[in-house]
Amino acid sequence: MNNRNILMKNIEMKTFIGSFLCFAMVALFLPSCTKDKYKADPYTLQQVRLLYTGKPLELPESKIIGVVISDANSKNIPAGMVVVQDNNRGIALSVGAEAAASLSKGDSIRVDATGGSLTRENGILQVKNIDKNKIQKLASNSIVKPLQLTYADFMANVLNYESTLVQVTASTEPAPVQGDVFKGDKLLSDNMGKTIVMHTEANATFAEAALPVNATFTGIAFATAEALPQLWVRNADDVLHSSGAMYANYPEQFENSTKKGYTPAVNVPLPSGSWRLDNAVMQNDVKDKPTSGVYAVRMQQNLTISAYLQMMYNVPSASKVTVWYGVFMDDLGCTWRLEYSTNNGTSWTAAGPDVKDASPRDRKLAVFTFNIKVPVRFRINKIGLGTTNSSAKPPIINGRLNVDDFAIYQ
Repeated sequence: MNNRNILMKNIEMKTFIGSFLCFAMVALFLPSCTKDKYKADPYTLQQVRLLYTGKPLELPESKIIGVVISDANSKNIPAGMVVVQDNNRGIALSVGAEAAASLSKGDSIRVDATGGSLTRENGILQVKNIDKNKIQKLASNSIVKPLQLTYADFMANVLNYESTLVQVTASTEPAPVQGDVFKGDKLLSDNMGKTIVMHTEANATFAEAALPVNATFTGIAFATAEALPQLWVRNADDVLHSSGAMYANYPEQFENSTKKGYTPAVNVPLPSGSWRLDNAVMQNDVKDKPTSGVYAVRMQQNLTISAYLQMMYNVPSASKVTVWYGVFMDDLGCTWRLEYSTNNGTSWTAAGPDVKDASPRDRKLAVFTFNIKVPVRFRINKIGLGTTNSSAKPPIINGRLNVDDFAIYQ
């Protein structure tokens, strides 16, 4: 075969491959671009949500699967509505009072929503006109874990979290007095100037329960007609870790100072008081995971001794401590514990078991409850496990720890 024929064969082969790839790409993306190709068994809730463009839409062939996260028995949900979630997306389904009452929190269901109306009413994106006979229960007691959110994240991304189970730790504002109850719209504050609305229907089973000063609230995220975040607590069990008010000058955001070297240990003045950073820094690195502001404390990796972030002052008493944490950059993880001292730092007691779930993927909120009625101080003790070695038996995981927004409650 001469060179010209070889060249033509190569061109023909490249043309065929190019055409095949082009066809494959079109086939891959076409279902998300044209309604007549929108068919799936099942479709994800995110794909259903993306069909809505601001006007009511009759759904084409649409079968969805999700876990019920609403609680019809407690009645803090619009009448005839259930909310389902798959992974980290959810949607409201208007199914009528009879069908809603037959579905329990934790039921995994399959719904043929074909012909349903995808619309937004009273701020809530929902599928209406669902035939109760097209709802199939697949399983019971499925677990959906709430996503811990900062206020900044909730407020900036409310439409992403809409109709999903979320969790915030917050103070009610203004501080409740005797006789204040859940019923109605209440403001939840992060004590840093941001508030969201917690809504409770007048006929909810817990509507007349006393409002806590501060607590961890789990509920369904909804958006108002103005796309502002709302939290609908499902039942009384969704309110945990009730406590007194957060002390003034908290949460400590570790924003107003820097410590560039891990050593030596230095006492750093901060808005809440003086903190000792031992094998810890505040450097404003882009790979840190601050919860608020731009700084987070970072504690050293691969040590055989502990690293400390320690209060050098006391508060009069404590009912709770909350702290956000994660690992620096893409470190594998680490182990740390919260400790407290009631003798000005002479000796320290662990506040609970070691925390080992710090992740490079997200930030987490740790909550510790107390009944300490005497002056007390706290510290983070990052355990010195040695050099990270994932091949060791057992593995040694000792990456860098980020800490931010440390709060103490009266």
